[in-house]
Amino acid sequence: PIKNVESKFSFLLAGAFGLCLLYWTYLFLTAQTEIFWDSVEYQNLGEMLYHQGWLEYFRSGPNREPLYPFFISIAMRLANIFHAPYIKILVLMQFVLLFITQIFTFKILNKLKIPPWLTRLIILYIGFSPALINCTLSLYSEILIISLITAATYVISDILVKFNGYSFRHSFTSGILLGTTFIFLTLTKGVFELVSPLILLSSLVISWPLCKQKKAFQKYTILIIVSLVTFSGLLFAYKSANKHYNGNFTLTNRGSWAFYGYAARRAEPLTTERLLTALAYVPGEGACKMLYGEEKCYFWSIFSSDSFGMGQLQELTAQGLKGADLDKTMLYLASEKIQAHPFQYFLLTGLEAFKIFFWESTQLAFVTYPQGLTRLYDNVLTKNFLRLIFAVLSLAGTVYALRVLWTKRIGKTLVTDEQYVTLFFILSMVFFYTALYSFFLIGTRYAVPVAPLFLCLIAMLFQSFQKP
Repeated sequence: PIKNVESKFSFLLAGAFGLCLLYWTYLFLTAQTEIFWDSVEYQNLGEMLYHQGWLEYFRSGPNREPLYPFFISIAMRLANIFHAPYIKILVLMQFVLLFITQIFTFKILNKLKIPPWLTRLIILYIGFSPALINCTLSLYSEILIISLITAATYVISDILVKFNGYSFRHSFTSGILLGTTFIFLTLTKGVFELVSPLILLSSLVISWPLCKQKKAFQKYTILIIVSLVTFSGLLFAYKSANKHYNGNFTLTNRGSWAFYGYAARRAEPLTTERLLTALAYVPGEGACKMLYGEEKCYFWSIFSSDSFGMGQLQELTAQGLKGADLDKTMLYLASEKIQAHPFQYFLLTGLEAFKIFFWESTQLAFVTYPQGLTRLYDNVLTKNFLRLIFAVLSLAGTVYALRVLWTKRIGKTLVTDEQYVTLFFILSMVFFYTALYSFFLIGTRYAVPVAPLFLCLIAMLFQSFQKP
């Protein structure tokens, strides 16, 4: 009977992947990627790496995080070999990333002990999700970070639950693997420069009881120190290359002015109308415009914050500031804005954080779909229902997961149970990613990278409804 169940599950899982493959093939042949806004910069950086190499990338910098432009440059090289449009090669590669996301989500669901039928549904939904599909078909870095976040969550969960059984040598090599995994995240999204060490250090919460044993403590110390040294060393090397070739000891060129822009906007006088439009903006720009109109909602758009940030950047640049001095001044001015209205600032930052639950959307841009799919995605019921239901389920799944961890905190070493270790790192990844991004902007495109983790939490929630 057990073999029959396993065989049936394998067949259903293969069927889920098969349906996804058919749908992806249809989209590959019919959908078109549009290149606008940030896509243009990503494409230019990819061309630079392809034609001029890394030296020019550093000399012309600091530029955006390098991993996705490098990914684009690989697609361009393959396109040259096969005499095909590079954008089609890139989309094909990105479907591979979506498949990798499914594989690591499947592994995470197994660690969470999710029933086979529910695992199949989650894997199937990842392959059909409008938001995830849009990221796959777009020339944006989100699809890369989606796969890396899912992989990193699995890797750190798997290593931490097994580290007590490792040899000292295995702890050392696992530390290198962890550090390398997190540097990949950071070289794709700069916010992980802060998120990564926080997640690594948070592991002490569940590992501490076990670490009271001398040998376990020694292996855990080796694991975390090697992880942090590997991560910091590789990050230092990249920043040093920027310092050597363009005079800026930094990862990317976008942090300080963007941080100032959002701080300055949140420090503006908060009228009743602005507070109400801020609340309406949490579900999304469309909800705000529907209730209050485009003009009143403009203040909370990305264009508004960019005008604050870019305006101050241009003013300081005109005064002759550049490099580290410019960044320090921008951060200082941002801190002044925050200190002037601290309660208001953190209230609005908290509202920004709630946007993380609204990750599903049929309205992400930069892809032209076939006519039938466009009509489906534009349908008011489809787009609003999907967005709302997955926001509610993601919030409910998060609350349930927190409850599970809180219930199990007493009288048990959580690190010995892979279900709860995995759940802990899912929540850690979501929490730290949200906390750091809330100081900037959490639009749908920046919420969707943690979508597979939310789907895992939703699966945990549904599992709780089953009879024991």
